[in-house]
Amino acid sequence: MKRKIQGYLNGAIASISYGTNPLFALPLFSYGIGVNSVLFYRYVFAVLIYGLWLKFFKKTSFKLNFKEFISLFALGLFFSLSSLTLFESFKHIEAGIACTILFIYPVIVALIMAVFFKEKVTKTTISTIILTSSGIVLLYGGKGESLLDLYGVFMVLSSALLYALYIVGVKKIKHVKHIKPDKLNFYVMLFGLLVYVVNLKFLAELQILPKPFMWLFVVALGIIPMNGSY
Repeated sequence: MKRKIQGYLNGAIASISYGTNPLFALPLFSYGIGVNSVLFYRYVFAVLIYGLWLKFFKKTSFKLNFKEFISLFALGLFFSLSSLTLFESFKHIEAGIACTILFIYPVIVALIMAVFFKEKVTKTTISTIILTSSGIVLLYGGKGESLLDLYGVFMVLSSALLYALYIVGVKKIKHVKHIKPDKLNFYVMLFGLLVYVVNLKFLAELQILPKPFMWLFVVALGIIPMNGSY
């Protein structure tokens, strides 16, 4: 029972942490910093901070074999593309609504596990699917008579799907099951960083942050939401 309660508590903390993404990202967007540049900085700081912590405090070995490398590379892409589509959605729909829709991902995980891995679908899962789907339909009405931007909704649903695939991968890919969570998280962030390096044409299009306080936002993005993602 204690373990179950701890799991619920950790899940709540993770959700709150991940929900702070707009708090730090939107001010950067308001100054004209693009999604790929914001996420590049976010992942850079996350990798640096996490890597130093593992190296000097956890004394973790960074060695990988080829199968582990390939598996973690794929997981890193799923995780990073989930970030990219979520942040892109912020430009088209309200961030609060986007983050609310994002939390359909546990339902997607349950469906994937049921369809592809034959896990039993409980009454609780069915109820959750119905309630979540109904909530999204209600949110689609937006404020007043306005409707949500369909592209923004598509982006955040894509983010939820990608994040669900990442979670299923962590659970089911045999080559990563034995890897300690700390090490797995580091490599997921490291390989995820490559998405933005490529999107920014190997940093040729990287936007430099013009104001000192902006660095506080990207550092916060690299620490709080990223740690809430695992």
